[in-house]
Amino acid sequence: MFQYESITIFLLLRVARPPTPAALPREYLHPTTEILILSALLLLATPIDSALALKKCGAPSMPIGIIFSSGTVTFALLAAGVPDSSSIRILQVANGSAAGLRSALTRQLPSCRFKSVSQHPNGRAKPRVAFDADLLKIYDLKWADPADIVTVVLATERPEADEVVEFMDDSLEERPANTCDVLIPRGPESTTRVGARDTKTTVGPFGHEKRGPAPDGGVVLMRYIVSPEGRVDPDGVQIDATPGPSQSATARRILTACHWVPGRIHGFPVAVRIAQRQKF
Repeated sequence: MFQYESITIFLLLRVARPPTPAALPREYLHPTTEILILSALLLLATPIDSALALKKCGAPSMPIGIIFSSGTVTFALLAAGVPDSSSIRILQVANGSAAGLRSALTRQLPSCRFKSVSQHPNGRAKPRVAFDADLLKIYDLKWADPADIVTVVLATERPEADEVVEFMDDSLEERPANTCDVLIPRGPESTTRVGARDTKTTVGPFGHEKRGPAPDGGVVLMRYIVSPEGRVDPDGVQIDATPGPSQSATARRILTACHWVPGRIHGFPVAVRIAQRQKF
């Protein structure tokens, strides 16, 4: 409000006391200077939303799986632009549930930092957010209007303890991902040079490229379950096809040694069955 009042007073004084040639040097600024002052006041009067911006986001406090949910959210900003993850409210959501989106944001937002010229009286930011796999994107960042905050009811249905969901099941909002960079490539077949030998991987689109020398070539077809704790039970790995015991043993060792980010429904971890075709 102060910025707009300043402009009004400046203009009223300018109109109420028109310059005369004799008084101009003593009572009025040069016209060019007046234009500069007016321009500065207009800049100061720019809505405060334009001063709210994202500085950076680091690694999440807890790993995030593969998720493609998006929506409009609001959360409180504390001192130094630190978001309060406990204050996250979901206003609108697509490609998932409000609970699932809030779960992912609760893990990612604490690593983000925001900047603003001054604190808004409401103190709540209102951006559009979108996850692209495990990457968070933030758009249309502005201060929230309390009158517009109508939150979506969070689903509270917890999956059954013994429930196992297929990897491509529509109910699975956050799909498993591994954190050891050893299996399930993101794209079509690729080859990575490792010393004098090649490591080949295939099938996707989720996960990472396997690293290390290949056993002796061939394709292993297997199925396994990633537990809600992010583990693969070696006794639960089923080999459907293999060129030999060496490739089977290597695939089984990689799967069980890797730590996984579990799949989630409504923010709750759930067991997920994955069918994998691994080319060595």
